[in-house]
Amino acid sequence: MSTSRPLLALRVLSTAYLHYALPPRDFFDVPDPDIEVDEDLILPQGPPHDPHRSLLADEELFATHHRHSDFDLATLFRDHPRALQFFRWRNHVHTKYSKLIAFPGAILTAVTNEVGRFLPPMKPIYPFDSSEIPEDTRTHLEHIQRESPLVAAGVAEAFERSKTFTLKIQDVIAEGSEHGICTVYRCQILSTDNNVVSSPSLCLKLFDDRFQPLRSPDEDGLEPRWFDRVVVAELHALNEAVAYDKPRSVQGSVVPWFYGTHQVMSAAPTPR
Repeated sequence: MSTSRPLLALRVLSTAYLHYALPPRDFFDVPDPDIEVDEDLILPQGPPHDPHRSLLADEELFATHHRHSDFDLATLFRDHPRALQFFRWRNHVHTKYSKLIAFPGAILTAVTNEVGRFLPPMKPIYPFDSSEIPEDTRTHLEHIQRESPLVAAGVAEAFERSKTFTLKIQDVIAEGSEHGICTVYRCQILSTDNNVVSSPSLCLKLFDDRFQPLRSPDEDGLEPRWFDRVVVAELHALNEAVAYDKPRSVQGSVVPWFYGTHQVMSAAPTPR
């Protein structure tokens, strides 16, 4: 790979050195219920879904289930008919909907600072200590740091206090890779709690686990741990939020400003 852009070369080299120095897959302390929870523990509230409840009709399940966390994966481990219904649901989604759920001009409504599912808090394994930054580097970061665009527009405080907000999609930045669950858009905040505001253009990254590539097993191909490979969008979104929050003091310089993790409520997937 060659480039005439020195800053890009510097970022690539810096990333390579960091990648070499850190152990694989150990950047953040991500909660893992299968490993960290006592196998004999019985949660007072029980499983999310009653395993003895009769199966919903496919049509009802297709209308009410919109993401992997709407299914109780622990039940799918043990219930063959429910597991097969999960794959019928995925086939329905992939047949009817596009991975791009928003297009230019679309208006989305979101719940502020809500991811839609309770998960234990995550924390970095390697805490960021700004006092360890060399003086010349700190001076450089302060010199290039930009004010938050939302602060400059007078929108930041209203946005942080809001319960809901609306976005208008301006264009699609990235459709995401074939094996990814994310799509990226350019957008603008239109309102907070039904109060009209005007924000600068922002980057919106949507996590949609329904489009995780999974090989559908045949009737006899399910194994006890098969569903371990199923990802949950909320967990991936929170992991990214931790990544941005860790170097919060240098956001606006070498790290973009980050405005939280939110649950989009009214972005029904666009039919094919």
